[in-house]
Amino acid sequence: MLRVALLLSLLLLVGCGAPQPAMTPIILFVTATPEPPTLSFSPTPVIAPLLNLTLTPRPTSTPTPVP
Repeated sequence: MLRVALLLSLLLLVGCGAPQPAMTPIILFVTATPEPPTLSFSPTPVIAPLLNLTLTPRPTSTPTPVP
């Protein structure tokens, strides 16, 4: 559950327009953390599609100028 929360917060930060160079240490930290023995899945297949989603340009993610 903690990993899911980290990924969701990462997606929110990227979606809000955080610079990519600032996010790379967090991505490396999340991927480098050892998995608890209770979880049987590897985070890599989960993180890769999420990164593809966040790195693709979305027209809805552009901030609209406020008059």
